[in-house]
Amino acid sequence: MPLFCCMKKLLLLTLLIVLHSACTRHCDCTIKANRILLLKVDFLTYQFEGAFEQVLSSPFGNFDTIPISNDFTPPGDFGNLTMYYLPDSEVVFNGDIVWNGWGPINFPPVFEPASNFNRATNALSVPDSSRFQYLFHAIPPYKSPLDSIWMDIANLHILKEFNDGDKKIGYFLYTPSVGAGDPADWDWFVVLNSNH
Repeated sequence: MPLFCCMKKLLLLTLLIVLHSACTRHCDCTIKANRILLLKVDFLTYQFEGAFEQVLSSPFGNFDTIPISNDFTPPGDFGNLTMYYLPDSEVVFNGDIVWNGWGPINFPPVFEPASNFNRATNALSVPDSSRFQYLFHAIPPYKSPLDSIWMDIANLHILKEFNDGDKKIGYFLYTPSVGAGDPADWDWFVVLNSNH
């Protein structure tokens, strides 16, 4: 009887090893997270100010655009810009816009400061303008100085990590103060999406 039990256990163990081996040979068993990165760049100086990385529950879309929609409430006195990653409508940005005042960024709650990010010796050259995707058209529209926006983020290690796919590079201008607003409060945001 003990020999029979040992034989059953040995047979079961052999079967599990064979199944595990088949899985690792024929399946991509690595788990890839759908991630989005927001890089914050000062509107006037084009200096990189910080970044926020978010892991999304929405599935990663295998198409070249970043699937972001926005909900914009124009500032009569108080307005808002909220951006959602589709299809699950996960908030990736939410900021208030105040006429003759200043509105806070509500999401992301904090940005990791620029000093925390490693830089490489070699910078990435500015991609062709067709690679960029404007995610929100500010009112009134402002010229998009892509070369200047790219200048201080071009050698960030994290940019290289996120830029290795075929996705477009999103960007938008956030103006928390309008009317008699102060452009020193404004920021460009570069948005990258990756599952690497």
